[in-house]
Amino acid sequence: MKGIWGCKASSDSLRSQSQRQRCKQAVAKAKAEMQIAEAEMQGAEVVRS
Repeated sequence: MKGIWGCKASSDSLRSQSQRQRCKQAVAKAKAEMQIAEAEMQGAEVVRS
């Protein structure tokens, strides 16, 4: 799962803070979306902000 967004794979090229921040945000967003999808599959009430 770490290599899906190219964050770990291209960590050597992510030298600037802004690039690392965007990478972290992309991973966090993807994880949140996966959690929402899992909750919906389980029939849970999901509150989207």
